[in-house]
Amino acid sequence: MHIKKITEDLDLYSTFWELTQTYEDVCTTKIQSIREKIFGTRTYIDGLYEVFNQLRLSHQYGPVKKTATPIAASHVLVLLTSNRRFSGKITKLVFSQFLEAYRKGGAKVIVIGKIGRHLIGQQSPKIPATCFEVPEEKIAISDLQPILNEINKYQTVDVFYGRFINLVKQLPLQYNLAGDYEALKALAPESRETPTSYIFEPSLPKIQNFFETELLTSFFRQNINESHLANLGSRAMKMEESSVTISERVKILNAALRVATRDYENRKQLNMLPAIFYGNFN
Repeated sequence: MHIKKITEDLDLYSTFWELTQTYEDVCTTKIQSIREKIFGTRTYIDGLYEVFNQLRLSHQYGPVKKTATPIAASHVLVLLTSNRRFSGKITKLVFSQFLEAYRKGGAKVIVIGKIGRHLIGQQSPKIPATCFEVPEEKIAISDLQPILNEINKYQTVDVFYGRFINLVKQLPLQYNLAGDYEALKALAPESRETPTSYIFEPSLPKIQNFFETELLTSFFRQNINESHLANLGSRAMKMEESSVTISERVKILNAALRVATRDYENRKQLNMLPAIFYGNFN
């Protein structure tokens, strides 16, 4: 390779390395600023979700009955994705899990995020999907209301998104937004011999209505926040992997530059020999 070409490539890769490092630092900073809050809310939401399902199971209440008029399909799959590119492996893992569930048949599809809409259009254009976009940060209730209005039409809502475990590990998750009553019912005999009895104040139907209006919003909002955190973690890892790849390429180019420079110096010296020889001969 010519020295000029190698030097240009080195400048280009150095710029790429600086960009990936900057992007990784931005992601890491955002993760640090929101992680503890989301982890704290996760513990609260998971506990609230479990308590509500146990109450329904104990009183053999069954699945939550939506007050909204159901449409033809009673089951909907909700795919949560990022609005930005470079989300790393977690997007592919979540999308694969979503496709596996969709192929079982019988469910409608809601897609949230530009990347999800792009994946559907590129890989599975025949899937009829209702698409929405919401901000990934500072989500307001008004941002979620159109989606919640659509979700409330269905009896069963499965949400697919990524969950942040740590900076190097994010997992795809399928979350039954209304509570997986059948799964709880199947596990009940193993978990306890005599179901715990609860007295409700106010009545159970009123608690159900509160669940549909207030808790559903909290659960879904947490899903979106979890997805955003997982995307940030996966994106940071993607930038780190890119930085390593670029660094390896820079090492190769630096080695090529040393070889090209040495060859150039050798040729320069060889070209000087005739002149030296001619001068000595005279």
